[in-house]
Order: sequence, then C-alpha cells, then structure tokens
Amino acid sequence: MRNSLQDQLLKSGLVTEEQLEGARAPGRKRRPRARKRKNKAPSEPAPPSIEKREAPRPIAKLRSDQQRSAHILRDSKLGGQSPEQRAKKQRQREALRLAEQNKLNAGDAEIAHHFVRGRRVKRIYLTPEQRGLLLRGELAIVGIEGNHYLVPNAVVDQILALLPETFVLRGGEDDGGDETREEGDEYADYPIPDDLHW
Repeated sequence: MRNSLQDQLLKSGLVTEEQLEGARAPGRKRRPRARKRKNKAPSEPAPPSIEKREAPRPIAKLRSDQQRSAHILRDSKLGGQSPEQRAKKQRQREALRLAEQNKLNAGDAEIAHHFVRGRRVKRIYLTPEQRGLLLRGELAIVGIEGNHYLVPNAVVDQILALLPETFVLRGGEDDGGDETREEGDEYADYPIPDDLHW
C-alpha cells in the first residue's frame, strides 16, 4: 500500500509508477553494500574467522559482568537506604497523605491568591468563603512536593510534626511583603489592604 505522499505525487504527474518503484528498491540495496564496505580493509589481510569469533566473547563477557555488577551496586544503593532515609520518606508520604485527604482546594474556585515562597510568587485559587477563612487564620497553605494545598490549621500542626521543614503559610501571617520595604519608602505608612487582588 502506498502512502498518501506518493499518491499525491503520482496524481499531480511529478513522478511515474516506475520512479516510485525505483525509489523503494534502492534503499534496500544500499544498506547491504555499505556493510560490506565497512568490513573490508583494503590494506590489511583478513584475519582468520576463528580469531574473529573468539575475540568478542571475552569482551562481551566482561561487559556483561560489568553491567551485572553495576546493576547489583545500584540495587543495593536503592534498597540499602539508611534507616533515617527510610523514616524520612515514610514521614513525607504520611504528610502528603494528610494534605491530600484534608485539602480544601476547590476546582470551581475563581479568586487567585498570590503568596511568596522563597524568591517566587506562587498562586492558589480560592472561593470567597475560603479566602475569608484564610485571612482570619482558620486555614493555611501547605507546600509539599511542589504542590500547594489549602488545609485547616489542625492538619497543618500534624504535618509540621511529621516534617518541620515543610512550607506553611498560615492565614493572617504576612507573606513577605514588609521585608522588601526600604527605609526611604514613601508608601511605608500605607499598609496594603488584605482584600486587594493583584
């Protein structure tokens, strides 16, 4: 069966049936010729076929032994984690499970709430009720494994007990806006209202 490009070229009259057949056949013939040329060395005599067969076997065996030992070493590193690493991963899984089970992120939320995490401004979408609860301090934003969850404060305390290094932004806390003010800032006396959407 021909592909559509060949059909189009044939219909437009740019190629003939013979050219299409010729285009398919030479591709198959060229590959074996190229292999034969690579195997022949014009200046060196061909070594006996016995040597060719014996030489690759030890090299192949060495390679397979190296690969096997590298695989065993990698598996031992992965499976042989220290008890502290296993305990930390277990705590991370438990904290993620808590955040997933108790998240209040609404799919139909329309209000974007911006906050600073490190040196970046992040965004989470809230409903008006969630935003009010967040500003009163009843909800908090928790960042675990690159995702941000809106959770009640009781859950935040449990997550912090498991992973103290977890990013938490409790409602009512300042999210870093005052730290960037300079002494000569002429607008320092005018605080930014909480209901301002930016």
